[in-house]
Amino acid sequence: MEASSKIKELLLYLPGVLALLLFVEYGIGDYWVIGVVADPEEIERYNFGAEAMIAHGGDKYRSSSAYATSSLVTGLLASIGLAVSLTLLLRSRIKPLLKAYSCTGVTLVAIMFLGHAW
Repeated sequence: MEASSKIKELLLYLPGVLALLLFVEYGIGDYWVIGVVADPEEIERYNFGAEAMIAHGGDKYRSSSAYATSSLVTGLLASIGLAVSLTLLLRSRIKPLLKAYSCTGVTLVAIMFLGHAW
């Protein structure tokens, strides 16, 4: 396949890249702030352990370590999904755009289910 068609496919896949990059940034960014830097002021803003936070946001708000783990899983899953979908887009000969968007959809559904499971 020639380069101009691959560029066209990359441009058509840009929404998928942006969606997954959003989750990569959210997951890794929150993990970095809450899990690695562990700024007490920032952790205090989240009200971890509060009954309202757990009721509204789920078990990931029970503690800062649970939230950091959940964020890391989200970021890593989105990173893996992005890498696989871009590999499918660039290496597939038959319907690469469909395969890339399908991988993106599966990744986003997995993130949604795992986000509620934590």
